[in-house]
Order: sequence, then C-alpha cells, then structure tokens
Amino acid sequence: MAQLDDSLDAVNNLAFTADELAEIDRHAIDGNVNLWRASSIAKPL
Repeated sequence: MAQLDDSLDAVNNLAFTADELAEIDRHAIDGNVNLWRASSIAKPL
C-alpha cells in the first residue's frame, strides 16, 4: 500500500531539474520493444 501511495503522490511533483532529467534519460532505454506488434499483425476475423 505504501508503494501505491508513493506512486500516486508522485503526480504532485512533476517539475524536474536538468540533472534529474539527465539521470532519468540515463536509465531510460528502448529495449527494442514494440508495444503495437500484436495489433499490427492481427488478422481480421
């Protein structure tokens, strides 16, 4: 419950410093994931 509370409280602080954004970018990687793959190859019914 504490983790959920913490996550929901995060929307109260949406302003990031340049250093914080740089740190986020350092960890944010694409991983070559295609979220739309299943719907793009789905065959019509």
